[in-house]
Amino acid sequence: MPISNRIDHNSWLNLFRNPKQRRFWLFSGVATFLHAIVDPILTYIIVVVFGVGYESNPMLAAPLNQSLTAFILVHVPLWVIITVVIVMFAIIFEKAPLEDIDTIVYYGEFVWLGIILWGILLVGNNLFVLVSAMSDSGL
Repeated sequence: MPISNRIDHNSWLNLFRNPKQRRFWLFSGVATFLHAIVDPILTYIIVVVFGVGYESNPMLAAPLNQSLTAFILVHVPLWVIITVVIVMFAIIFEKAPLEDIDTIVYYGEFVWLGIILWGILLVGNNLFVLVSAMSDSGL
């Protein structure tokens, strides 16, 4: 049977068919939001706009000090990797037996929670640096 005849137009809704899978996708969204959006924005604000901190990752420090464009471009591989991982999970959830999906979701939640914790620590540190610098300067 041709692939085009097998496509269920509601198949993407099946990725959220049970509460465990919805929680898995929520965790992946939170992790992505923290690492791919919040952390880079806060880093740029702290280092470039306020000039009160520094980027400790040498792979990010040079582009950050060059320009906003360079800093954004250095994050493109991260965004590509995140997109590939999410698409791969979607394909796996679409094709795998339910027992395998439950196992992937179970262990995946621990991985996502670890990544979220790491993101909270990064963002928390960024906020601490910003608040400390602002309170030291009397703002």
